[in-house]
Amino acid sequence: MKKILYITPYYKPSWFYGGPPKCIAEQAEYLVSKYNYQIDVITLNKNGEVRLFESDAPVVKNINEITVHYLPASESKLGKAYFSSPELKSYLKQFSDYDLVHIHMLFNAFSTAGAQFAIQNKIPFGYSVHGMLDRFSLTRSKWMKKIHRYFYEDKFLKKAAFVHFTTENEKKNAIYPTGIKPVIIPIGVVFEPYQDFPAVYAYEDLRMIYLSRINRKKGLDKLIKAISQISGNIRDRLCLDIYGEDDDHFLPELKSIVETNQLKHLVKFKGKLDPSERNKILQTYDLLVLTSFQENFGLAVAEALDQKIPVLISDKVNLADQIEEHQCGWVTTLKESAITKKIEEAFRTPKHIRKQMGEKGHKYVRDSYSFETVGKAYNELYDRIMIKN
Repeated sequence: MKKILYITPYYKPSWFYGGPPKCIAEQAEYLVSKYNYQIDVITLNKNGEVRLFESDAPVVKNINEITVHYLPASESKLGKAYFSSPELKSYLKQFSDYDLVHIHMLFNAFSTAGAQFAIQNKIPFGYSVHGMLDRFSLTRSKWMKKIHRYFYEDKFLKKAAFVHFTTENEKKNAIYPTGIKPVIIPIGVVFEPYQDFPAVYAYEDLRMIYLSRINRKKGLDKLIKAISQISGNIRDRLCLDIYGEDDDHFLPELKSIVETNQLKHLVKFKGKLDPSERNKILQTYDLLVLTSFQENFGLAVAEALDQKIPVLISDKVNLADQIEEHQCGWVTTLKESAITKKIEEAFRTPKHIRKQMGEKGHKYVRDSYSFETVGKAYNELYDRIMIKN
């Protein structure tokens, strides 16, 4: 049995961090269930500002056949920002006989220590960068990332056995050193059997939902301002419900924009959505909106399409080309006037046409992102690397 170590600063149930904890967990669980792997995960006992488990020592849990090691998080301000653990380097030593190290994310204590550990123990390793090499992402905490790349990332990326991107657009929009070994494998999605929930009467003609973290990179300010520019006879016949937790101290600013533009009756902040209610809630809307400045994949987009809900996304979401190709939504630039125009276009699209777009989206994501397809690609990648070594 081949032994693989996943190193990631967050893992389920740390839902505060959005899609990555879910994607990483589902990937590990599928591979263990289908192929002959043992997968351990090293992560933090952290869910935003709170602990997952009340313990000052490492907590080890078996979750769906994955052994997850939750390490105590640093209590210092810098340590919290850097996703550091005082236990990390010493704890890693027990995994020196593993066959492969798969590092998720960049620019944190886990990615740095993970690469150093793999190199020191001559274990092949690779990265899933989760959009963190994107041009826009690199402008956030710009100087910290420049310094980090100079000392760590660029050197480690070139030594890695693979650097994983989820779409061709993610790779195209990334800045990386020459000499890396890129691979493109889509995000895998666990699809439940589709359930058609009973229709709910809605006053509005176009009900829009945003379902993601409330973060500046998500472009919610532009979306709300674009709604304020919609002509009055349309604007009062639509609504936007925003689900998600504030992880960028952005919520007060957004509420101020809503109030300034007199949109409180149209734009509502709904807080965290219970994952068990996600599909039922999604089906009460006509359109999912995600006008991000950067999105390496956009799990919420795939989840909405799976529930036969068309989407309106920015051209900075890396699924944009596929959305246009499969005719399951609208793609806009980040100009507020362009977003306004696309919302009005969606509003004027007859309901039966929007329903057809949702059906196309459902077929597209089930054909493209099921783990039967994606898991096979990961297995082939891991096999190829481990055979070489």
